[in-house]
Amino acid sequence: MSRYIIVIAASFCLGLVAVQSARGQSRPPLPDFGLMYNNDGDIMFAYENTSTNSHFLRSRLDGLKDTPIQTYMWCIGTDVLHYPSQVGSTWGWRTTPYDDDPAWTKRINYGRSYVQQNYDPIQVVAEHVKSMGKYFIPSYRMNDDHFVVDPQNYPLTGKFWLDNQDKTIGTSPMQGYDYSNLLNYEHQAVRNHRMAVINESIDRYANVMDGYGLDFNRVQIFFSPGEAGTHKHLITEMVQQVRAKLDQVAARTGRPQYLFVRTPPALHNNQWAGLEVEKWISERTVDVVIPSVLQTMSHDVPVRQFIDIARSSGSGVQVAPAIYPRTNAGVDLKPRPMASGGYTGPQNFRVASTELARGAASNYRHLGTDGVQMYNWGVDWPANWYQTAEALGSDEPTLGKDRVFAVTPSYFTDNEDTFEYAKQVPHTVGAQGSKSFNLIMGDDVNRMIRERPDDVVLRLGLTGTSSDRPVTLAINGRQLHSGQMGAKYFPVSLPAASDTPTAYFQVAVDDLRALLRGDNTITVHNTGSFSGIRITDMQLGVFGTSAPGAGPVESRREPDPSMLRQVYEDGSGPTLTYTINDRANNGFGQPLGGVYFMGQASSNVTSYDRVAGFAFDQAMYYPSVEGALESLDYSFYLSKTSGSRPTSLVSLMLMQDGKVYSLDERYSIENDDTVLSQIIAGTSLKAEDFLLEKAQGDGFVLDPSQHPDFSEDGSPLYFGWLLSRSANPAVGGNDQPYTDLDDLLLTFHTAVPEPSSAVSVIGALSIMLMRRRARFL
Repeated sequence: MSRYIIVIAASFCLGLVAVQSARGQSRPPLPDFGLMYNNDGDIMFAYENTSTNSHFLRSRLDGLKDTPIQTYMWCIGTDVLHYPSQVGSTWGWRTTPYDDDPAWTKRINYGRSYVQQNYDPIQVVAEHVKSMGKYFIPSYRMNDDHFVVDPQNYPLTGKFWLDNQDKTIGTSPMQGYDYSNLLNYEHQAVRNHRMAVINESIDRYANVMDGYGLDFNRVQIFFSPGEAGTHKHLITEMVQQVRAKLDQVAARTGRPQYLFVRTPPALHNNQWAGLEVEKWISERTVDVVIPSVLQTMSHDVPVRQFIDIARSSGSGVQVAPAIYPRTNAGVDLKPRPMASGGYTGPQNFRVASTELARGAASNYRHLGTDGVQMYNWGVDWPANWYQTAEALGSDEPTLGKDRVFAVTPSYFTDNEDTFEYAKQVPHTVGAQGSKSFNLIMGDDVNRMIRERPDDVVLRLGLTGTSSDRPVTLAINGRQLHSGQMGAKYFPVSLPAASDTPTAYFQVAVDDLRALLRGDNTITVHNTGSFSGIRITDMQLGVFGTSAPGAGPVESRREPDPSMLRQVYEDGSGPTLTYTINDRANNGFGQPLGGVYFMGQASSNVTSYDRVAGFAFDQAMYYPSVEGALESLDYSFYLSKTSGSRPTSLVSLMLMQDGKVYSLDERYSIENDDTVLSQIIAGTSLKAEDFLLEKAQGDGFVLDPSQHPDFSEDGSPLYFGWLLSRSANPAVGGNDQPYTDLDDLLLTFHTAVPEPSSAVSVIGALSIMLMRRRARFL
């Protein structure tokens, strides 16, 4: 029997209910289209020899065979078509000044030869896609704007346009780009021409295709300014005609045919363009809606508007936003910019990172989409694009992976509140002004905590600022920074453009419980008095995670100036200032790596007792999320620069609720020690082993009666080092402590739960051990 009948039968056996559209036609539930992929078709003109070209296309498609891509959408053109059409213009249909242009000569001259030989590269692609067991969807751009800048000469101008120049929209609906030469769908002749191409291509590929795509996003202008509301029914009638045509093909071939529409990103953008997408969804005229911005990767397309219509109407229409490989100019987010020379490069060349794509995929999964479409990613993929496809096609796109969430910045070609929704950045926060931004984060926060990220950072791109500019930054009410940007300010040198930052301001999110799944409010307060702060972009990065699983919970920390902060200082006598510098080759097992602490007293004659505590910005254990803590093991690397210089007295430090706790052991390497480095370690440390540091003005003094809370009610635990020295030093002399610290490794053991009355043998064994390794699902 035919595949169409099998699908219906399977649906019936599973108890699924067919969707009854408002137009009275019963439609079966939709399949899982998996990761969708769109190609603009330009690669189909690679070789003059048709056999060689076909081999090239198949080999390129084979490179995508093992990706999660299940649905291939292939552009067939608009005014100039990629196949030997009898109703529309084809490549090389006329001679233009572009025929010898290196950027165009292959497509024009090879395309002209293909038509003469009746060679169809789309058919080659379609057959090979089907041989891989994937869905194939020809896609038609409904009003491509590439030709409008030079219509009399441009290679993408069709004969229909030249013969019907009186049927254009006449006036561009927006400033900054002249769309006046686009065809006007108010005219019956324009709609008839478009439908003739659609019908021809459906008939041509009926035996290999699984549906058809109408791309209203290239470009979203179909009527003269102000006329879309009056004539919107005309496009709806066309969509209904395509639906009817596909139903006829399905009845004839016995295979279901699905209708995909790629639309502007928000409902009001569709209304502006004259696209009744609400009607198409609620009446099940279409099967899949692909909301899309025009140019760049977006993390916050308002997809819920479309999803809510599909759910409230019960139509079963799927929603899958488009994901681009392009982003705004800048430098990819780094977890520790001070360790890697700041943001000196390389620039991203407007190519979106895999980390950005993972964040976008997580957001849309959280918002309830049925998938995403990779739009115009080409076929000759670099290695990181395979990682991107893996993320975009996964139900867990971020688990155990680095990812970046972003407030989508406006691209320089955006026309907001017309065919684009309004972006939040760039935005200037005026002197003494404040602005709140919404950043969507699709990840579950508790699961993120269990992934134990090394770094969670928030970065703002800026122009027209300097490091001494004061600013207060908060996320969901938790203050992350207040005061001059200082060492958290990183200048950047990029080619000048309207959307390009000149500096980045980056801070750590110290308590991940401040984050929310879904909407996060980021508040920027410009506390300066003279000028505004222009924010070009805003990103939240999560780095150094691992998938939770069996085994001890470990936390590895390599100290770096960008992630360490002084959280405590106490003592009597002259101040002892610790300067933190980065040393080369951070890394576990790298000699003399890590952070270089230099302690220097302000007086060389007066005795002093001083202690300073340094903690990592990122909390390292959350009892309320990861479970009550029974004990922990630790180790770190301690060294000095030479035999004549001592180290500070060092102890493992723990901070909870702003209180500092330490062990009563203090380690150092003194002047006369011949050993220059050693590993400091301890095992099975319990809460009572950590004693409260007493702020009594006399240095390293502990209160043995107070301890941190390791129970599941306890606040996050931060770890680092407590350093002290008591001396009467000569400034710059041999007593000046130089301390190298690196490779902090912590292993956390969760408390054993009470056994149930019906304990198993395995459970009994675990009780005998009195300790279990932490397991997070």
